[in-house]
Amino acid sequence: MRKYALVLYENEIDRIFLLEKTGEMPWLSCTMSKLGDPLKTERAQLVLGREDALPSLLKLKATLHTLVDLPLLVFVPPQNLSVLKMLESNGCFLISEEADQEEVDSLILRMVKQGSQACCAEKSRCNLTQRERQIIALLISGQDNRQIATKLGIKLSTVSAHKKNLFLKTGVHTTSQLVVWAMVRDMEFS
Repeated sequence: MRKYALVLYENEIDRIFLLEKTGEMPWLSCTMSKLGDPLKTERAQLVLGREDALPSLLKLKATLHTLVDLPLLVFVPPQNLSVLKMLESNGCFLISEEADQEEVDSLILRMVKQGSQACCAEKSRCNLTQRERQIIALLISGQDNRQIATKLGIKLSTVSAHKKNLFLKTGVHTTSQLVVWAMVRDMEFS
């Protein structure tokens, strides 16, 4: 059965890359659209794009979230995948530009099957405690664990325990990923 995708590109290099990726899928019919042009979404079941940086991916997600209720698949450079993966959500999937065709086909078919249940909305916010929010705010300001403990009047081991809980709740593995995670979600901290 034929599937339909809206393919968004920013420049000629992206357009050619996306045409090559989708050209090997005879079952996928694509409508090409330059970013910024009016979107032609009448039959689209998903949106495909290519981004290489955090700001441009955030902008793409925000634009699509306000305009269409379709899942999004974004090809990203393999060296940026681990950082940009933090922007994945229920309906926004990231895949390496070097992924093999079988992996790309499988992911696209899974996304089409999920349909509008998987729109490009952000993951629901984690339920962070007030203290966890304070710790993130201090991490964003550049303070290390010892400085945070002093500032909050708690033990160093307590800061480490809070950070461990934050890693579990957010799904990140390092302090720098936690800072990016918080900044991407534009969370308010006190």
